[in-house]
Amino acid sequence: MDADEKICPRCAETVKMAAKVCKHCGYEFPASEQPVPAPGSPAPQPASAPQPAPVQPAPIQPTPAQPPAPAQPPMPVTPRPYSPPPQQMTSDPPAKGRTLFIVLAAILGVIVVLAIIGLAVGPQDGGDAKQAVNAGTSTSPGSSSGTGSGDTGDAGQGAAQGDNSGGSEQADATAVSSVELARAYNANEVNAQNTYGGKTLDVTGTITGVKLDIFNNPVVEMEGVNEFLPVQATFDQSYSQKVSALSKGQEITVRCTSITEVISAPMLSECSLPE
Repeated sequence: MDADEKICPRCAETVKMAAKVCKHCGYEFPASEQPVPAPGSPAPQPASAPQPAPVQPAPIQPTPAQPPAPAQPPMPVTPRPYSPPPQQMTSDPPAKGRTLFIVLAAILGVIVVLAIIGLAVGPQDGGDAKQAVNAGTSTSPGSSSGTGSGDTGDAGQGAAQGDNSGGSEQADATAVSSVELARAYNANEVNAQNTYGGKTLDVTGTITGVKLDIFNNPVVEMEGVNEFLPVQATFDQSYSQKVSALSKGQEITVRCTSITEVISAPMLSECSLPE
C-alpha cells in the first residue's frame, strides 16, 4: 500500500488518502476522522506552519566623520553707559494733601481766635466807658451838694431825665428769641445783620453753657440751630457775680447793644441782665 492510501474502516479496502467516499462499500469518511494509514506505511506528518524566512540584518554603514567646526571668534563686549537710578519722590500726593489741609485748618483757627478776641475787647472797652460815665455822674451830685437847693433841684431833674431815658431805651429794645436769631443768621447773614445790627436786642433763650472768654469775661451760651452753633452773649466782668448764679436749662433774657457773627453763629456783646 502506498503512502497516499488509507484503509476504509468498513470494508478494510485501501482507498486514496484524499477520498471522501469508499469506492468499495460507499462509506463516507467524516471530515474530522483522521485517515488510517495502511500497515507498513509511514504515518502522515502534520502540516507545519511555514517558518518565516530569517531576516538578515542590514549592514551598518559607518558614519563618515564630520570635520570639526571652525572655532568662532569671541564676540566683542561693548561696555554699557552708566545711568543713575531714578530718584524716588520724597513726598506722595496724599502727604501734600494732608499738609494743605493742616495749613488751611490753622488759618481758619487763627481767624476764629482773632474774631473772638475782637468781640472780647469790644465789650471790655464799652464796660470801661460805662464805668467812666457812672463815675462822672456819681461825682456830680457830691460837687454840687454845697451850692444850695437850686443845685439839688437840678440833680433831681437829671435823675428824672435819666429814668425817662432808661424807659425809652427799654421801649426801643427789639425782643427776639435765641433760636429765631440763630436761624436768621444761618439762613442769610447779610439780611440778619441788616435787621438786627446796631439795635438794642432783648434775646430770650435757654442756657446751654456758661463759660469765660480769654479775658475772663463771662459768656452765656443759649440755644441755637444746633449744639455746635449756639448764640453767645458776652458780659462785662462786673456781671460775674450775677452770671455765676445761672445754670444750664434755665431760661433768661439778656439785653445786648452789639451783635456780629462767627461762622453763622450770632455773637452778642455789651450785654446786661435786665432787672
